Amino acid sequence: MLAQTASGLSCLFLPRVLPDGTRNAIAIQRLKDKLGNKANASSEVEFHEATAWLVGEEGRGVPQILEMGSMTRLDCALGTSGLMRQPTAIALNHTQQRSAFGKPLIAQPLMRNVLSDLALESEAATALAIRPARAFDARGDAHEAAMARLLTPVAKFWICKRGSHFAQEAMECRAATATWKRAGRASWPASTARCRSTRSGRAPATSWRSTCCARCARPMPPRRWHRNWRRRRERIRRSTISPPACRCASRRWPPRSRPAALPRTSHSPSGRRCCTRPHRPRCSPPSATRAGRQLGPGLRDARSRHRFRHDPAARAAAMTAMNDLILHHYPSSPFSEKVRVILGYKKLPRKSVHIPPIMPKPDMVALTGGYRRTPILQVGADIYCDTALICDVLEHVRPEPTLYPPHLKGACRIFAQWADSTLFWAAMGYNLQPKGAAHVFAKAPPEAAKAFSDDRRAMSGNLVRLRPGDATSAYRSYLRRIANMADEHDFLFGMEPCVADFAAYHGIWYTRAQVPVLADILNATPSIAEWADRVAAIGHGPATKLSSADAIALAAAAEPQAPGANLLIDSAFRDDHGIPLGSPVTITPETFGSEPTEGELIAATRTHYSLRRTDPRAGVVHVHFPRTGYVLRAAQPA
Repeated sequence: MLAQTASGLSCLFLPRVLPDGTRNAIAIQRLKDKLGNKANASSEVEFHEATAWLVGEEGRGVPQILEMGSMTRLDCALGTSGLMRQPTAIALNHTQQRSAFGKPLIAQPLMRNVLSDLALESEAATALAIRPARAFDARGDAHEAAMARLLTPVAKFWICKRGSHFAQEAMECRAATATWKRAGRASWPASTARCRSTRSGRAPATSWRSTCCARCARPMPPRRWHRNWRRRRERIRRSTISPPACRCASRRWPPRSRPAALPRTSHSPSGRRCCTRPHRPRCSPPSATRAGRQLGPGLRDARSRHRFRHDPAARAAAMTAMNDLILHHYPSSPFSEKVRVILGYKKLPRKSVHIPPIMPKPDMVALTGGYRRTPILQVGADIYCDTALICDVLEHVRPEPTLYPPHLKGACRIFAQWADSTLFWAAMGYNLQPKGAAHVFAKAPPEAAKAFSDDRRAMSGNLVRLRPGDATSAYRSYLRRIANMADEHDFLFGMEPCVADFAAYHGIWYTRAQVPVLADILNATPSIAEWADRVAAIGHGPATKLSSADAIALAAAAEPQAPGANLLIDSAFRDDHGIPLGSPVTITPETFGSEPTEGELIAATRTHYSLRRTDPRAGVVHVHFPRTGYVLRAAQPA
């Protein structure tokens, strides 16, 4: 451990048990809740009159620790090179004993290439690890001391980096290897059983066969029975009475019977399944367990083959009846960029309506009734507000590729909500500092910058905006955290993008594309630039320009979809406010852009609100908002 002494920071050895057998005065306060390597525990400790011995010179604790760390790196390199030699030996031994296509596996040309690569890399790793070990033994020589200092971290990095991939490649030489439990004891694969029985001088009682699942592992009959298996299989099929086929399943139910005298094998001829154990067909009534987790119409079940619970015919009718997707946006809007990339990811065509970045927005307000945030999505006479709700709509329109992986659905949504709020405001506070604002409005007249500032100040209301210095610190901190995620995978939560990637991307996109004079903040996290390039490469998808007047005309000519028949996934009424359906209400964003939208409440579900309103130009429209981030109030009488 390191501790402060009279001469400075020094390295001390503090044992748990003293030489006289008593325990040292070490009190462990708690174990830290680590993310990742929990086996290597970290703790917070307290020392009260504990005994420790000085290691090295007093006041040179950090150099002493670094020297000890160099020994640890050497140990990692040597240990991993030994671990690489072991799978090489196992792979060579296995391929010498196993035959494939009429000759030993080690004699196959492709396998010889793989084994040669493994042997060569194992020898190279051993040589690379031994060289710094020799330098440690001769550290009195200046050259060897320099080699020990420089070569040790290189050897540790490369050998440990390659160790896991090397072992994976060696495992592939063994193909499928499994252990099955039968009659309370472990049963081993054929090669192992054969080796054990050969050593004992007895022939194995049964041979074992690896199949696609552990339930299918059964002792094979004697080989003489298998010589005429094809003819026996045909005789079994002819002698079997075929029951009527189930209309909902590709296999038959109940399973075909077979003569009792014939032993069962691991690959049954009675159906498409490899197991002979009866399986209930898909058309059988749901069990009590499955019935208990049905979520109702319109909700999703991640364990179901079809994740959406909408009736397929109703969903097809809604998709046929709807008009084109119309996105109201402007090019430099960050949240519009989020939706544009999602449309490109799902390869959905759209019609594009460009709206002004600041008020007045008469054509947009004619559709929304007061809501002014950008963007909005129009589908006929249905208006979907807020990108969180637009993501749900696009997921419903085209479920694949998904924005919400089933095993990460909750984590992705929570991360996206954080990125759309906390991360976004830190990014924009940094992007629109005086230097960034000057770049954005460099080609605009002076009154344009003032009008934009006044418009955003009116939208902010009581929202506390970060000052440039605070925003810079927060933004830099958030970028480091995102970089830690981007270091592990191609995208933040895995090898495929999800809603979290698009939510985190649009603020960073604004930094790179709109204020490149401030993009140097990304230099400290190169993995973010690589990740952002991968997201940007998705593109925006095909788009057709449309005027705002034509969009209003389309809304006026269309009929809004009823609740449950639109592009939202649920319609069950959920009363949390004591406001019945049909009541006049207002819906207002909680923070930014707090202009209310007034109309008749026609839906209040667990995920969204829907209003019916009438406009002289757009006619009857339904305006939809997410529940999260919006306030529902009963309208005050005039």
